[in-house]
Amino acid sequence: MSHQLFHPKCRGRLQGFDSEGLLDEQGSVQVSEVEPREVSPTELLDIRERHWSRRLSVVSLAAEYPVDEAFRNQTLGVLGDLYRKRSGAEGVRLLRRWPSVHVLSTIGVAVDHYEQGTFWPKLGSSLGITPDQTFTRAWGEAFLANLKSLGLPTFEDSGDAGTKYVGKILMHSGMPTTCLDDYFELIGSRRSKVAGLGSGEFVSWAATRAEQGQLHNLDMPVIRFLRYGGEFAADVTDRVFDLLDAVGAGGDG
Repeated sequence: MSHQLFHPKCRGRLQGFDSEGLLDEQGSVQVSEVEPREVSPTELLDIRERHWSRRLSVVSLAAEYPVDEAFRNQTLGVLGDLYRKRSGAEGVRLLRRWPSVHVLSTIGVAVDHYEQGTFWPKLGSSLGITPDQTFTRAWGEAFLANLKSLGLPTFEDSGDAGTKYVGKILMHSGMPTTCLDDYFELIGSRRSKVAGLGSGEFVSWAATRAEQGQLHNLDMPVIRFLRYGGEFAADVTDRVFDLLDAVGAGGDG
């Protein structure tokens, strides 16, 4: 089966090529203003891997490179199709053939669909796979191995990384959508108590409290994001502060 490496929004768009003149910002091949290039499943993953791995080489958390949901879902589906056709050691090798593809596709499921205790069923549903113990071990071990090959932190020395696999996946996911309410409520509460609070001050305070185990009634992904997110957490929080300031001034955000 061949695949089109484009998104409807990209049709006819010629800006944003990389140095090869072939890829747009999401790794979409643009060979004309009318027709996208047809490629095989492995070619698609090879192209995305080349592009996405370059982006991940300059970040500390995978979530710092946001991938368009349509591209991410397409990539995950192709990877799942290939994985279902292989078993044992061959399947394990497949998951490690495209490290950035595997990592970014995996955290995308966590960002969009995570609810406590449901990550593996959500991932399995996305892939068309029943997530038994063999699958979760193979996928989780591949995720950790791929982080290492990409030079991204595995948080192995952290005693607060959650479960062996899901905790690390969530830490690289930044902030799952379902956890945003807790994050916004914490910011709002702190801003109401400290006049003139800056985003940097907030992140420093929150990181210290998280390290000391003094952030209560929050989802663990929020606590880990603030504790380990570093500059990424500071940047995201700065944008949230700007949004709240705009809304407070009568803007629509």
